[in-house]
Amino acid sequence: MKITQILTFAQRKGEGSPVNEAMLVEGLGIRGDAYADGGDKQVVIMDSKALAPDAPGEPRGFCREKFKANILIEGLSDLKLKPGMVFRMGSAEITLCSVKGCYELCERLTGKLPCPLRAAAAFGRVTSGGLIAPGQGVEAVR
Repeated sequence: MKITQILTFAQRKGEGSPVNEAMLVEGLGIRGDAYADGGDKQVVIMDSKALAPDAPGEPRGFCREKFKANILIEGLSDLKLKPGMVFRMGSAEITLCSVKGCYELCERLTGKLPCPLRAAAAFGRVTSGGLIAPGQGVEAVR
């Protein structure tokens, strides 16, 4: 697995900006990110394929317009994401706290279509700080 893109958010509910590197701060999140305020949702990791276009005529879904990820990782959806998993990126580590759930109002869920985010996105906290960059390898260590 490897990091394909890193996004930081200057303000909550705003658009993410791609960056060439980011400093993960233990117990906080990404330095300078509006969502870096501690807690269990310091960073959001997501498989880069989760943003791929839908088949023509399929509803996009509720979350894909609203959900904001910080770190896009190639190959993440090949794993079964679950709380407690630890990912190492260089010297930094992220521990997953929860996996992205579904909203009952989502047209993909009500239409019984698969959700590309459900198995490919999770919230985590930074358990060891360090510098990360696109192209860097990612390892599931536990």
